[in-house]
Amino acid sequence: MSEQSKINIIVRKENSYGRYLYYPVNKEDEWITIIQNQKSLTQNDVAYLKSTGRFTFEIEREEL
Repeated sequence: MSEQSKINIIVRKENSYGRYLYYPVNKEDEWITIIQNQKSLTQNDVAYLKSTGRFTFEIEREEL
């Protein structure tokens, strides 16, 4: 599969009650959470989507 056919999503990682949740940073990437019928993605959601070979994820860098 070519690199152009992969969808790259930048996410913000937050810890909530011991679970990591991933929120899309860019407004145009919010469709991924709507499809999952959630406000965020869990670690399992991200792992599954990556395993399909169609998605890549980047964690947003924080500026200090």
